[in-house]
Amino acid sequence: MQSILMHVNQYLAYCQHQKRLSNHSIRAYRIDMGQFIAYLKGVSPQPTDICELDKTILQGYIQQLMGKYSPRSCKRKIATLKAFLNHLEFEDIIAVNPMRKINTAFKEPRILPKCLKLNEMESLLHYMYRVLRHAISPYARYRALQCIAYLELLFATGIRVGELCALTLSSVNLEEGFIKVYGKGRKERIVYIGSQPVLAVLSLYLQLRLKQKSSSEYFFLNWDGENMREESVRNSLRRCALAALGGKHVTPHMIRHTFATLLLEEGVDIKFIQEFLGHSSVVTTQKYLHLTNLAHKTVLESKHPRIKFGHLANQAS
Repeated sequence: MQSILMHVNQYLAYCQHQKRLSNHSIRAYRIDMGQFIAYLKGVSPQPTDICELDKTILQGYIQQLMGKYSPRSCKRKIATLKAFLNHLEFEDIIAVNPMRKINTAFKEPRILPKCLKLNEMESLLHYMYRVLRHAISPYARYRALQCIAYLELLFATGIRVGELCALTLSSVNLEEGFIKVYGKGRKERIVYIGSQPVLAVLSLYLQLRLKQKSSSEYFFLNWDGENMREESVRNSLRRCALAALGGKHVTPHMIRHTFATLLLEEGVDIKFIQEFLGHSSVVTTQKYLHLTNLAHKTVLESKHPRIKFGHLANQAS
């Protein structure tokens, strides 16, 4: 087992230092491979060498995954294992990737992304600005202004929460009104902020941020001068939404979905939205079309003038 664990650790180091995957991806890979190692410890007889991983062992692992996780999670975990074995094959550590002999294709149910309505987004922002106005201490003001800053930025640009936390002082240009974002695969893109009120609140936050005695280069810092973590952003947004929207659960990714969906409803070309979101393929972005199609259906069912004519078809019977 130590031999297999060694190869896993070497692969994770390769992903981090040579492929230069994001911290988020490395964390996900580490969890996925850790679960695979845990499974192998329960296999009898337990494999001790990487070359002992065969079709039977891998099929058993996949069956276990499908009994515990959603199809989407299974698909990602299987992809992680497949990439690991492909790497071993490429490096001539194993002769053939045993996953080649396993059919891993299965139907994944379509899950439409959850997003907020425009009035909900407005209510959330109104609540946060109200909290800021009533802040009575420097700490409370900093926390409220920071929460507004990243909420406004998420909604204005549609960036991911990981991209938000990775922003540095040098990657945020408030004078020109854009941010430089490093997305999945370390792909760089420029995202413009097309709202003066958003730029204004970011400038207010930056003034407080620069007063902190911290050597950190990151744009978002907590009160202690440490880098803002993704989980902190999620928790703050969740607390604000619970208070502002009657207990509704809201995540940063829902704000990203809201950004894309509302732009589509305003008639923005899907290719532009693809670039804003940093999707490598327009196919990924097209999932938002289903949301707007549902909205179109609702409008036609409730607003079309034909409704005023009544059920004339009854007269044909």
